Amino acid sequence: DGEQGEDGEEWYRASLVDGASFDPLALGYVHNSVVRLPRLPYRSVSPDRADTPGRHFEADLKEPAMLTAFEDGAPIWSTLTLKGTVSNRTPPGIHSILWRVPNETMTSERVYPPIPRDAPGGYYLKNVLWTQYFTSDGASIHYNYWSSNWGYAGSHGCLGVAYNEAKFAWDW
Repeated sequence: DGEQGEDGEEWYRASLVDGASFDPLALGYVHNSVVRLPRLPYRSVSPDRADTPGRHFEADLKEPAMLTAFEDGAPIWSTLTLKGTVSNRTPPGIHSILWRVPNETMTSERVYPPIPRDAPGGYYLKNVLWTQYFTSDGASIHYNYWSSNWGYAGSHGCLGVAYNEAKFAWDW
């Protein structure tokens, strides 16, 4: 929870830590308008997943949409994400990463049914980094450089994230 500042606004205490030693380097405050946290208290979709050992991602598709990484049942990382539109929804359910591509060209000419890249709804995007497909028809987590409407609909079903977030998801 945040703390109320002298201005009456909610502020969060933040520590800058050394990446190698985790020693604190500085202490400061961040305004609530720039803080995004997983919606808490966290409630597992299925009670038998509440104590899930290991790692997994969960996408909260309510707006603002968020992607959260969990380790042994606890959230360790979270970010805003683009999600699918009404006509191209992000598929709900439990999925596994099926395959990964470090750098690719995404084109609507390879979806089913194919859409010419210059037609309405068409696209041709080079250098899409760190794509992790979780459905056989193309839904994935990936770096999204062409839109920054984080937290809202704007993809063809994918979970698009910023550069550093895509790199974290790929490495994790």
